[in-house]
Amino acid sequence: MTAEEQYCEDIFVKTTKREADGRFVTSISFKDGQEPKFGDSKKAALATLFQLEKRFEKHPNVKQQHVEAMTEAIASGHMELMENVPEQAYYVPHHAVLKQSSTTQLRPVYNASKKSSNGLSLNEQVAIGKMDQPDMLTIILRWRIFKIGILADLEKMYKEVKIPPEQYHLQLILWRGNPNEKIKTYAMTTVTFGVAPSPYLAIRLSPNARP
Repeated sequence: MTAEEQYCEDIFVKTTKREADGRFVTSISFKDGQEPKFGDSKKAALATLFQLEKRFEKHPNVKQQHVEAMTEAIASGHMELMENVPEQAYYVPHHAVLKQSSTTQLRPVYNASKKSSNGLSLNEQVAIGKMDQPDMLTIILRWRIFKIGILADLEKMYKEVKIPPEQYHLQLILWRGNPNEKIKTYAMTTVTFGVAPSPYLAIRLSPNARP
């Protein structure tokens, strides 16, 4: 491992725990060992939300699917309303992506690479661990061992892994289901697609990962 990968591994082992309901909780780690001071990221997130709402006006079907996805995230606890937002926080812009060939046609995508007013983005500051997964050659060879191959997918894989409440302010989003409603601030309570260390954190918790 590189020094950064070993650092991530140490933080993972030290901070990861399992709650009574069986869900894992793990922390986002930063390159220099401490959370940086982000500038204003709310303005960019707000502009992206307005662009998304303009798209909704032209494509009602996109709006319907996106609103359903966000409503489900709130109902399942993957998004939590934030009443008191700390001064030091990072807002993640989000938009909708359609995939006609996918079982899930619409997927909310989060851009944690968007720079805040002081030039810092979340993805640039976080540390990323070693991706412990089979290489392509190993995967291909497995298909030659047996007569029948089985392909499976974990539903909402990232959403099964939570982050601690003290880090909720790192994954804030702005949302409203209707332009006539007040814009509210929500925190994403799980590791999130679009945040750089999420693949490492989710895969690291898989049964086949190193102990």
